[in-house]
Amino acid sequence: MQRRFTTRRTTDAKVGAMDLTRRGFLAAALAIGLAGCVPMPNPRLDVPTPTGGRPPIWQKAADAETAIATAYTAAASVITGGADWCKGAAALHAAHAATMSLANPWSGLGLGTPVTSAGATDAKTALSQLERAISDATTTITAGLKQAANGPEALLWASLLVCLQVGSVWCADTTVKRPAPKPGTVVPYEITVDPVADAATAALDRCYALRFALTTSLGRTARNGQLHADLANALTQVGTMVASLMGLLMASGATPPAPELSYTLPSGLGDNDAIRATWGAMEASLGQACTYLAGCLTGDDAVTWATTAGDQMARATAMGQTLTWWPGWG
Repeated sequence: MQRRFTTRRTTDAKVGAMDLTRRGFLAAALAIGLAGCVPMPNPRLDVPTPTGGRPPIWQKAADAETAIATAYTAAASVITGGADWCKGAAALHAAHAATMSLANPWSGLGLGTPVTSAGATDAKTALSQLERAISDATTTITAGLKQAANGPEALLWASLLVCLQVGSVWCADTTVKRPAPKPGTVVPYEITVDPVADAATAALDRCYALRFALTTSLGRTARNGQLHADLANALTQVGTMVASLMGLLMASGATPPAPELSYTLPSGLGDNDAIRATWGAMEASLGQACTYLAGCLTGDDAVTWATTAGDQMARATAMGQTLTWWPGWG
């Protein structure tokens, strides 16, 4: 079963003669979101408020995200070739910090504000500070995801964890060219997630399609080439994922569907560049499905699938795919 994603875009609210107060305007925006019309962030409305009655880990996560944004800003001017990635990632984590600080993180208002930094004296120091900030945040956000209820809460935390993993991989080798993170077209909103069996089936279908593409590509690459070895390794990883998803489906009382005989690939496989582009797009698609699956789960299971999604998104960005601010939301 394929799930349907709902996206939301920024619209200018017109109130006519009605003079709403600021509090009334925010309440109206929330009511619109709950009714299903979900706007994209509007910088004029980006007014983070305290996390209210939620557990302290929410504010701790917001602080950790701010620390990462600050570290990326410091690194942007000193890491060779890293300015675009660092600036894009700083904006991403500033948005995450703002969202986690909102009274309603699913209101679509957490755009965030640019952070400033005195900068780092050298690339080694900047990278060390960034890696430490990401590591600290990963500990906090993993704990938050374990505690989260399935649905929009778990999906929110899972999105954060996926982005942290991609950042950690970027730090491990800053020479790998990756597109700078972008906002994308969706933000967190009040969502009713699918049953686990449906979400797992959707992820399994994307696994099957990726396995088909990898197998097809192996036959079109030189056996002694690096791409051939990379494809073979990826095929092994996908096989493990297929087995895990089948186990999850059977544990939920569902019967895993059989794969199709063939799958339509997103683009041609005429040369190595085309193979990598197709592979990257399919990894990104599977990463989105696994992030969403994490949002349908709780505890260690949610962390496992968010971690899997992070690995996939890291591979996808290395093949030219763009990391957006909110993986798994559409």
